[in-house]
Amino acid sequence: MQSKAVYAVGLPGRQVKFRRSGSFLWMLLPSNRALCYPYPEIRTVITPWGAEKEALTFMTVVDMATQKHKILDDPNAKGRWQRISTHGGPLAENATQGFCRDLLATAMTAIEAESIPIVFHVHDEPVAEVAQFRAAYALERMVAIMSTTPSYAPGLPLVAEGYHAKRYRKG
Repeated sequence: MQSKAVYAVGLPGRQVKFRRSGSFLWMLLPSNRALCYPYPEIRTVITPWGAEKEALTFMTVVDMATQKHKILDDPNAKGRWQRISTHGGPLAENATQGFCRDLLATAMTAIEAESIPIVFHVHDEPVAEVAQFRAAYALERMVAIMSTTPSYAPGLPLVAEGYHAKRYRKG
């Protein structure tokens, strides 16, 4: 099933867009990276308080040991490939975390383009390893880069801070 309808959520320039194409529901982030929800369907589900409501459902790989979602009956389910339902909260969380990942990836690419080698990152914190005589300069450039709003996020206020040390520590 091909659909040309695009549904936008949010302010212009900061929108998340949804489009169904074939067997997938795509969430397009402001960075133009897409998240995918396979085999989407609107189904009636039972809420935790016992009410019935219409909800977006999709197929996903579920970790059976730690899964938090109620698994729904589906003839295509097999093993860890299961159907779950979702709602606005997790969709907003997916968009937020995906967008923040894009901001970090954009900054890390720009930092490495300045010959500041990133050795790892922890959440929103890239860690670079440079010679001691370059540490102050590298920190200054990293903070400036991470405080620069990318073209795909006009008006988004960004600010960064950091430190340099001989060994990594969680700031």
